[in-house]
Amino acid sequence: MTRGLLLPAAAALGLSSCPYASAQEAPAETALNPVGRASDCRPLPAVGCFYVPASARDSESPPLLVYLRGRHQRYGARVEPDDRVGAARDAFVGMRLGALAESSRVVVLVAGSSCLGVSKAHVEAVERQAGKKSGRLILASHSSGYIGLMLTLPLLPRPDRVVLLDNFHFKDSMSKMVQRRVEQGTDCVGFYTRTRRDAYLRYFKPHATCSVEDQDARGHDGGVRACLGAYLSSTACP
Repeated sequence: MTRGLLLPAAAALGLSSCPYASAQEAPAETALNPVGRASDCRPLPAVGCFYVPASARDSESPPLLVYLRGRHQRYGARVEPDDRVGAARDAFVGMRLGALAESSRVVVLVAGSSCLGVSKAHVEAVERQAGKKSGRLILASHSSGYIGLMLTLPLLPRPDRVVLLDNFHFKDSMSKMVQRRVEQGTDCVGFYTRTRRDAYLRYFKPHATCSVEDQDARGHDGGVRACLGAYLSSTACP
């Protein structure tokens, strides 16, 4: 069984613990206008779930999108291993990741906890079950999923693209970690809303070169549903 990795080197990242974040700290993802069925996202025990779209089945090495989910409405940021498949499926449905995968021809791996670092072993488990090697690697982090991003970057150190989805809860040292990947050739895009604007301007923008735009009109969850597909290959959301 593939096991989740909780908080490796947390102290080095300035993460003494993984919080059960309050709604004020990081709004929970919701399931407004869900598209796709939860059961379409195949279980990866103790990690989350993954989906191979029909549109990618003829591709030998489709891109892999790793979606690091935000705070769960019921469990908070920390989701225990036995609950991660269900929590990942909630994000898969609520964020319309099935429809996105089909239209973009990408395999999607959804982490079931904001406090989970996705590793090479997890990616390889998806590849074995899907019968395909991954092509481009894209990490997308929503809201409290910034914790998962900081834990994933040391484990998958050379992503092709990092997508920051209103997740600007981190401090200078974490921004610099993202910048190190940018300097190694990783593309970086994303958006913020009103609640995270000050943190973006204070802690992130001075330290990282990333194409980040204001999507307050679309909202914390709405920006994900409207823009994640565009951010897979573009630097802006139309």
